Amino acid sequence: MSPPIHQPLLLLLSAALWLVGCAAPPAPPVPEAPWLDRFQPWPETTEPVEAFTQKGRQSLAPDRSHAILKALSRRQSLVTDGQHSWQRALNLSAPGRLVWSMISLEVDTAATNDDAPSDTPPNKPTEPTDTSIEWHTQTSQEVLWQGKAGDQWTSEQVTLPVGPGTLRLVSRGAVAWAELYASGEEPASTELPNLVLISIDTVRSDHLSAYGYQHPTSPELERLAEESWLFERSYSASTWTLPSTASLLSGLMPSQHGLRTLNDRLPERVDTLAERLRRRGYRTAAFTDGGFAGPNWGLAQGFERYDVTPGDAWIPKDVAVIVERASEWLRDNHRRPYFLFLHTYETHVPYTDTEGFAETFADPKYSGRFQQVADIHPDEVPPLSEADLRQIVALYDGEIRRADHYLGRLLDQMRQSDNWPHTAVLVTSDHGEEMMEHGDLEHGYGKVFDPNVRVPFILKPPHNDQGSPVGQRFPMPVSGLDVVPTLLTLAGGGPDNAMAGRSLVNDRGRVDPRQAPILVHGINSFPDSNEERLRLDQSGVAVIFDRVRSQVSWYDVGVDPQMQLPRSEFDDPAASTAAQRLQGILGWMHDGTLTARLADDLTAVRIPADSRIAPIGLWDGWLWHPAPAAAKGSDGTWQRRLNPGQPHYLVFAPRPEAAGGEGAASWYLEGQRADDGGGSSMDRPSIEKWTPEPLAVDPSQPFTWHPFASDLPPQGALFPTASSFRPDATQLSDDSLKELKALGYLQ
Repeated sequence: MSPPIHQPLLLLLSAALWLVGCAAPPAPPVPEAPWLDRFQPWPETTEPVEAFTQKGRQSLAPDRSHAILKALSRRQSLVTDGQHSWQRALNLSAPGRLVWSMISLEVDTAATNDDAPSDTPPNKPTEPTDTSIEWHTQTSQEVLWQGKAGDQWTSEQVTLPVGPGTLRLVSRGAVAWAELYASGEEPASTELPNLVLISIDTVRSDHLSAYGYQHPTSPELERLAEESWLFERSYSASTWTLPSTASLLSGLMPSQHGLRTLNDRLPERVDTLAERLRRRGYRTAAFTDGGFAGPNWGLAQGFERYDVTPGDAWIPKDVAVIVERASEWLRDNHRRPYFLFLHTYETHVPYTDTEGFAETFADPKYSGRFQQVADIHPDEVPPLSEADLRQIVALYDGEIRRADHYLGRLLDQMRQSDNWPHTAVLVTSDHGEEMMEHGDLEHGYGKVFDPNVRVPFILKPPHNDQGSPVGQRFPMPVSGLDVVPTLLTLAGGGPDNAMAGRSLVNDRGRVDPRQAPILVHGINSFPDSNEERLRLDQSGVAVIFDRVRSQVSWYDVGVDPQMQLPRSEFDDPAASTAAQRLQGILGWMHDGTLTARLADDLTAVRIPADSRIAPIGLWDGWLWHPAPAAAKGSDGTWQRRLNPGQPHYLVFAPRPEAAGGEGAASWYLEGQRADDGGGSSMDRPSIEKWTPEPLAVDPSQPFTWHPFASDLPPQGALFPTASSFRPDATQLSDDSLKELKALGYLQ
C-alpha cells in the first residue's frame, strides 16, 4: 500500500522538507485509514463546523470551541501497523502545537470499506498500545510524548520545537491516529513564567517551622518563604486527597467537579489547570505517589506526562523517587514555559522514619508500641498515653522533615537554572492531620477543624519589578480553591465564573489583601460512613454545618482558636451573617439545575402540576426536604410546610412537557403566609389562600449568584446550582436549555 499523501500545513510550517542537506529518509509504508480520511481540513469560516474530537463528530461554533480547535489549520489521519514508524520532516519558524486523538486497533486493511465510512473503527480495539512521539535532529533525539493508546479516543497535545527536525510516531502495535496541527493561536511565549505546584499530602501548617512551629521541621520551606509570599491562614478545599486534589487542579468545589467518593472520576468536561495551560503553549508533567492522586481518577487530564510511583494507594511512598524523576524531566524539558505538578504521600501514614529524620524530635527513652504508625481506622483508635501521643507527633514531624529535605534538592536545582527568576513555585497541601485535638488521629472523617484543614500556602512569584515584595506574610484567609485562579493570573490569564476561588494576585503581580469567605467541604473517605460537613469562615467566625445530623454551630476563632467552644445561638451579627451565607451555599451546591430563594415569610409552599417545575428538594433553614419521586414526573402537586423567618431555597429543574403555557412566566409556585391563615395545616390547605410566588425578580434581568459574592441572593432570585456545571446534572430537554440560555440563567 502506498504511503499517505500529506498536504502542506498552513500557518504552522515554513517548509515541509529539510532544505539544506538534511532531508528526512522516506517514510516507510503504512496502511491507509479511509474511514478517517472523511474528516477534511478545517475550513476558514465563521459558521459552525463539523469537528473530529475524542468524543466523536461534533458541531462546534468557532466562538465556543477550544482555542486549539479554532486555530486548526490542517488535519491528517493514518493508521500505523506496529511495524513501521511514521515520520515527517518539519522546519518550524515559531513554536507550534501538535494536537491529536488516538485509539488502539487490530488492523485489517482488507476489511476497510471506502464506500461505507463510519465514525467508529472497523475493528475491535486491542489492549492499550505503547506509543510515543519523537523529535529527531542531526545531533539529538527527544521524546515529546509517551503513553498508551487505549480502546477509547484520547486527546493529547505536545509543543513542537523551533527549527528543522523530523517528527516521528512510533508504536509497538496498531494505532489509529487522527492528527491535528494547531496554528498556535496562543503560542508559547518566553514571557510566560514556569509554574510549579507542589502538594505535600497531609501537612498541617502549624507543624511547619516556616509557620512558627517550635521544631525545625521545614528549613527548606523557610528558605523558600524568604523568596515568597506566605499566607498565614490557608484552608484546604476538602478533607481527603481525592476531592481536594481535584479542587487544586480545577479551581472547583467537590460539588462542582463531582469527584467526591471512590466511585467517582473527574469528568472530561472539567477544564483542568493543565488543560488551560497547554492551550497557552505550556509543557505539562506530573510526578505523584499515585493512590488517590493517581491518573485512574481522571486527574491526568491535560498532562503530557503523569508519572506514578508503583504501589498500592500510598504504599510505598517515597518523595526521593518523585524528586529524582521530576529533576530528570526538568533537565530534559528546560524550555519555557512548563507546568510541573508534584504530589507526595511522604507525610501520610504509615510514619516509618526510614532515614532517621524523626530522631531529632523523638524521645530516645521511649519504648512503647509506636515505633512506627500504621493506618488507624477512626473506630480503632487505641488508648494513648501522653508519651504515646508525643511519639506519634515526633514520627509525623520526621516525615515532614524528610519531605522538606528532598524537595529542597529540587528547589536548589531550579535555583541554579537561568529560569528561576521566571518561575513561580506554590507549595501547599490537600488537607491536614488530627492529633487527638478533637478525639481522633489522622484525617478523612469529614471533620473540618483547623488540624484537619489548615494547610500551608507559600507562593514564590516570578520576578516582577511592579509586584509585591517577597518575604512578606499575609494574614487574610485563603483557600486551595485559589490555587488555579492565582496561577492562571500569573500565566497571563484569569479565573472564570465557574471557579469558587479567587486570584490572590492582580495582573500587575501584586497581592490582593482583600478578605473573602472561605468554604471547606468535609467529606468522609471511608466507604462505611457518610459523614459530611461544611465550614464557612467569614469575619472572624467559623460556622460548621453537619449535614448528616442537621446540626449547626459556630466558633469565634479570634477568642477560641482551638475551636473547643461551640455555640449554637446565632446572637452575634457576624455569626448570623455567615450562617445565612452558608444556607445560600447549601442551595447553590445541591444537585440540581436551578435554585430559587423563596420569600422568608412563607409558611407553606405548593408546586402545582402546571408550573413546569420538577422539584428536587427544598432547604428550609438547615433542614433538607427531598421531593418524592412522584413530584418529579409530568403531573402531581408537591407541597411542604415551612418555618417562617428561615431562608428557603428550592432546588429544581424545569419540565417543559407539563401543561401551563410557554416561557419563564409559567415557572411559578404558590405559597402561604402567616396572615393567610393557612400555615397551621398542610393536610387541608385553603385553595383561596394560596398566592402565586415569582421565581425571578425580573426575568429580563437574570440573577447569577456566586456563593462568595458580597451579597446574599435576594428573595425571589433564581440562579444556577453548582452541579449545573457538571455533566451528570439533572438532564433538561433541548427546549428548556434554549429557554434558560436565552434568559441568561445557564451558559
